[in-house]
Formats: sequence, structure tokens, C-alpha cells
Amino acid sequence: MYGFSVLNLAHESFNQNKGINMYMEIMNTNELCRRCTGADGKLKKTYDSRFDAQETADSLTVPEEVKLRVYECPDRRGWHLTKQQSAW
Repeated sequence: MYGFSVLNLAHESFNQNKGINMYMEIMNTNELCRRCTGADGKLKKTYDSRFDAQETADSLTVPEEVKLRVYECPDRRGWHLTKQQSAW
């Protein structure tokens, strides 16, 4: 689904201790949400389906203590990834 060079860049960036936010920035998705932002204040990537978002989350190599979760955009514009735990 994603190019080899994108995943290599993500892996290299994480290994240089730039953290999970670098992963979120370089993922190859179609558009940014017009409203939702991450903890870094940047607009979130939008996925067309829960499946696409989950597939991306599953393909990322993140530290064991970081759990990525898929959730629907509050504006119903698609799906996002978050590192935050569900409130319920």
C-alpha cells in the first residue's frame, strides 16, 4: 500500500529519536482534516475508511508502550489515528 521509501524514512526517523509524531507526518494519506489536530497542533490525516486507518496503524512500527487507536472524525469527515486511550 505504501512505498518502501516512505516506510524506510519512518523507521529511520524513529531511530533518530524524533518520535511517533514523525510517523504521523509522513504517512501517505489523501488529505488533512479541516478541524481535528494532534497534540502537536498540526491537522490530522484523514482516512476514507476505518479499515484504511487500521491498516496504517497495524503497518507502523511503534514502541510497545504506544498503542495507536482508530476513531471516527467528530465532523464525520473520515477516520483518524490517535495515541490517546478511549474515554470509555
